Amino acid sequence: MSDIPARKAEMIEHSQALKANLKKQDRLLHREIDTIIEKMQSEIDDMDAQNIAAIEKHKGVINSTINEICKVIQDLKKLLNSNDVSFICKYKSRNEKFRKLPPKLAVSSLKFEPHIIHSDKLRELFGFISPSDREFLSVPFIEANVITDPLNSTSVSCQSNEGFWTICSDNSIKFQTVGRSICAKTGKRPADIALTRYGDIVYTDLSDRSINIVTNSKTQLLVRLKEWWPFYVCNTSSGDLLVTMSSGRYERRNKIVRYNGSTETQSIQWDEKGGQFTDNGIGTLIENRNLDICVVDRRAIVVLNADGKLRFRYSGRSVYKDKQFMPIGITTDSLGRILALDFASKSIHILDQDGNFLRFIDNCSLENPSSICVDSNDNIYVSDVNRVKKIQYYK
Repeated sequence: MSDIPARKAEMIEHSQALKANLKKQDRLLHREIDTIIEKMQSEIDDMDAQNIAAIEKHKGVINSTINEICKVIQDLKKLLNSNDVSFICKYKSRNEKFRKLPPKLAVSSLKFEPHIIHSDKLRELFGFISPSDREFLSVPFIEANVITDPLNSTSVSCQSNEGFWTICSDNSIKFQTVGRSICAKTGKRPADIALTRYGDIVYTDLSDRSINIVTNSKTQLLVRLKEWWPFYVCNTSSGDLLVTMSSGRYERRNKIVRYNGSTETQSIQWDEKGGQFTDNGIGTLIENRNLDICVVDRRAIVVLNADGKLRFRYSGRSVYKDKQFMPIGITTDSLGRILALDFASKSIHILDQDGNFLRFIDNCSLENPSSICVDSNDNIYVSDVNRVKKIQYYK
């Protein structure tokens, strides 16, 4: 008890320092924005100065021409009042000269083309708040073993630590803790589910090639595809959806599509050499906290940056020499660590966000694992046969 005030004071001091660093970064970002705006305003001022100088010069030419015309008019008046024949004979008309007026001045102008401000891009520039490094448990353990549908599906999804969602054999999407059930719109079996940041459920349906959202037990169609089959789906930090899809049930051509609501905003299909970014098909995917897109290839984990450029591939570890790496699920935790569920070795591979191997979890008696997710407290949920295993792996 004696150290509680000191720990409380230390926590407050740390939080204040963290907020001070945020303010410092805020000032730096505003300074950069102010510099950009000042430079653009300077360009506008320079263009204005050039245009004003050109206009004044043009004005001078016009005034000079007007003065000449006025002088000619005065000369003509004298001519009309003159009786000097020689003076009249010497007169030459200057109408032709003044018939051609000075050309219309062409003034150069600038235009401003504002880009759409993407909050995720700003967040990437600004930085991230992340927990301090946490220590792994030397021996991870199963915290809970929850019986689910006897024919439980291949998808489990969670957000908080209050429970998890699964797809059940009766074509419903069930929240396990309270047993709330939501039926898919088509009555067919959903292929995959994901939770939005507001707690709504998004699911893909291969029966009609659709992507749907369930809000307050009401199902709404988001997208229906014609040439592609939507398979796996995940939510992103910006609220967009990422969907893996194939040109056929047997995955002839594959791609990842980003949707903002029902609008496609990005399509990732080819690598920099013109080939497909996956070699052996395409599986589940997740967005990491650094905005990387982590996707399951059948023999590797493929990690792309937010623009769809390859960052790295992870093809497993040689500890299981008799078993080829066969990832079937993927998720990430609060530290940006990547957790890959390996069907072949019935284990979980943990990598850092740059693809460096950290450790295995292979002591939880997984039998037929099919899906993996992590809750807000970094507990792992693995769908395995007719149950979901909740695994603790941090101290």
